[in-house]
Amino acid sequence: MEKAVGFFRGHIAPHAAAEEEALYPVVDRCAGGGGEPFTASMRHEHRIVRRWVAALAREARGRAPGARAFVRKADALLGLIEAHFECEEEVLLPILDDSMTAREFERQVGLRMRRA
Repeated sequence: MEKAVGFFRGHIAPHAAAEEEALYPVVDRCAGGGGEPFTASMRHEHRIVRRWVAALAREARGRAPGARAFVRKADALLGLIEAHFECEEEVLLPILDDSMTAREFERQVGLRMRRA
């Protein structure tokens, strides 16, 4: 259980932070602005992921951690993450593909993602 929580915290959390720092602001600009950022729902999913990872960590640290409860929560989290990645691939990245060249993407997003 601790290894799973460590994976989510060590890989998924930094990925989400890098997206919010580097990718989402560019997507918001390319999507045409408006009152609410285009990526608002994606950012909200990041908050859900953080909450669910915290719930998994609490379950793992519990006096008598329940493997079934942990697996159910982890499975739900993986489903959310999979759907989130699909939305990035099928919705967000095509917006950038239509709005900029690969070189522009690297300059505006790629370098910032590597630093984040």
